[in-house]
Amino acid sequence: MASTPYVINQSQARELLAQVDVPQILRKLFRDLAAGQAVQPAQQLVEFPRGAGDFINYLGVLAEEGVYGVKTSPYIVGEQFTTADIGIYWALFIARFLKAIDFNEMRNVAAYMARIEERPAVKKAMSFPPDYVREPPGSVPTPARQRKHA
Repeated sequence: MASTPYVINQSQARELLAQVDVPQILRKLFRDLAAGQAVQPAQQLVEFPRGAGDFINYLGVLAEEGVYGVKTSPYIVGEQFTTADIGIYWALFIARFLKAIDFNEMRNVAAYMARIEERPAVKKAMSFPPDYVREPPGSVPTPARQRKHA
């Protein structure tokens, strides 16, 4: 039996999100993903004709709850850059740095990272001083550690 999709607008989404414990849901989602009780297919990048922009569809299935969902947005939470994007960006940045994720196989995630990295504030925050050591944390003595122990 087919059913009509339930579509909500931005103000309805904000009202509903205020009632949701997002950190708790994300913890459960990651536990469910690890246990094989949830599926998060690859994101889908949709590009507008003539380079007029793009958006990303984030898909997900939660088996226990019987839920399939899709979120469409250029950013994680909505149409605006938010602290959620900073958190996700940082986690992806570290994963890329440690070579834990191959972005060549994740075109949409790579596009998201590139979009975030074009932001002037991100460029400024991520500009490393010349003496910064680009190795995994704790693997080599950094300039700050050397000064601390001197």
